[in-house]
Amino acid sequence: MSCRRTKLKTRESAKPILKEARERKKWIVESQEVLRKASKILDPNLPEKAEYFYPGVSHESWKFFLYGTRKVDSDIFKAYCEILELNWQEIAEPGEVKETELTALAASENPALPEQNIKVNNGAIEANNLGFELKLASDLVEARKQFELAIELNPDNAASYYNLALIYEDAEKYDGAIELYREAAFRGFAAAYCKLARLYVTEYKNWTKAIERSHVGLNLIENEKEQVEDDRIAESIARVKSSLLIYLAWAWKEQGRWKEALGKLQEAVKLESDRGLTYGIMAEVLENLGKKAEAIAAWKNCLAYGSSDERDEDIWIGKARQRLE
Repeated sequence: MSCRRTKLKTRESAKPILKEARERKKWIVESQEVLRKASKILDPNLPEKAEYFYPGVSHESWKFFLYGTRKVDSDIFKAYCEILELNWQEIAEPGEVKETELTALAASENPALPEQNIKVNNGAIEANNLGFELKLASDLVEARKQFELAIELNPDNAASYYNLALIYEDAEKYDGAIELYREAAFRGFAAAYCKLARLYVTEYKNWTKAIERSHVGLNLIENEKEQVEDDRIAESIARVKSSLLIYLAWAWKEQGRWKEALGKLQEAVKLESDRGLTYGIMAEVLENLGKKAEAIAAWKNCLAYGSSDERDEDIWIGKARQRLE
């Protein structure tokens, strides 16, 4: 007899209850606070401001829980219920195998299994965090090994794929980066869609795919309209949304869809008014729309806010200097 992990699925009738409980907490679906609180329940030793979450706690599993589209590990399911102050037995679909039966089965076949699982989960978090520290210290070889280990220990944590993709992208291994960003995106990591859109624009010149990925990322972020109370989270969401709008506009510009591109760039400016890349693309769009005075103002803003250290901005800084000579 093989060992199985307990998984629970949200019953159909509980979906409105979950929505009401979430709205009462003023949490958007993409809130990082939700994942942070659930992770703290599952591992009280996690730092208060940890950058990463308990293995299996992700926007993907949170959405599975909210919408009942797939089963979620029972511990994570219960943690989500706890942060919403709900009784998990009233939320879970009836007819599931009782946890006590599975626990007894696992113990009879392998008494060390529960302890091993805890060690694996903690190991994945430690490897991920260590990889992040090593990347900051520019030790990319060891950072890569740690992220790969984190993925091996916990294949469901989007952050590990995303961080490893960053290393691949820095090394100009774009095909590998694309695959890793896809894995992170599949697990509900909105920023990964932004990275995919960027690579399709800057490296592959595939405007159609860039547009598709941008739209998916924007839909993921804009699924809920509630305000978040955590300013840091709100700023992070705004920056990701701004980037998605920028690369969508860039792709539309390349297709000659000037007015549509301008509209998205104006939205991006409302979210981030000090990004040189936005103004550079906007200036070129305005030129093609025959708005010369506005284009000059945008080129000036590109120089004022742009930085050659920022990805993709140097080319627009060069253009701005040429136009303003």
